[in-house]
Amino acid sequence: MLNSSLSADVSCLHQSRNHCGIHTWFAGHRNGASGLSNPGTTDINNHRNAVHWIQGQLNGNSANLSNDTRYWVAVPAI
Repeated sequence: MLNSSLSADVSCLHQSRNHCGIHTWFAGHRNGASGLSNPGTTDINNHRNAVHWIQGQLNGNSANLSNDTRYWVAVPAI
């Protein structure tokens, strides 16, 4: 259902972040059960910081929410 319904997908995202808290949610998103057990690893922190940096770029200029500018951070795969 999550792959076919954007509203269900976003709802699930918000519910899981509210349940876990954003810090733990990032850990689970990045590294599954291992991340949930150990959410403070360097890798998870790098992932979290990369997402926050991208969010800051988007929110720093409202034009970035509707233009073709793309932001990314190269975080090594785990």
